Amino acid sequence: TLRKITPNGEVTTVAGTGERGFLNGIGLNAQFGSVYHLNIDAQDNLYASDLSNRAIRKITTRATTSNRIAVTVNLVTPAPTTSHELQIYAGNKTLEALTVSGENIQWYAAPALGNPLPLSTTLVSGTTYYASQTISGVESTSRLAVTVQQISVAQ
Repeated sequence: TLRKITPNGEVTTVAGTGERGFLNGIGLNAQFGSVYHLNIDAQDNLYASDLSNRAIRKITTRATTSNRIAVTVNLVTPAPTTSHELQIYAGNKTLEALTVSGENIQWYAAPALGNPLPLSTTLVSGTTYYASQTISGVESTSRLAVTVQQISVAQ
C-alpha cells in the first residue's frame, strides 16, 4: 500500500489493497510486493520500485497503477587512475610495466577510437599511451593519458 502524508499529518492511501501481490488497478484495487524506492516526476506521477515483483510501477495522478514500464539503464565506467601521469623507466620496458589503478586495463595509442595495444608493446620514450578499464563488461569511454620517459638504456 502506498500512502500520502500531508505536511499537517493527514494520511491517505494513494494505491494498494494492503495485501502483498502484483495487481494493476485503480487506487485501492492495486497490489504491490515490496516497494523499495519511490520517485515522482514533474506531472506528479509516482514511480515505485516493486522489489519482490521485479518491476517499476507507475502510479498516475488518477491513482491508476500500470504494469511494468521500460527503463533504460546507462552504465558508465570511469577511466582508470594513476598517481603518476608521467612514468619514468630504465632499459627496455613494455606497457605491462606501467602503473595504473583499475580493472581489466586496456592500452591504446590514441585518446579515442583506435585498436587496443598488446601488453607486450615496447614503450617509446616521450610517447603518451591511453588506458581504459572495463568493469562488468562495460569499457570506460574516457581514457587516462600516461606519458613515458626513458632515463637510461641500462636496466
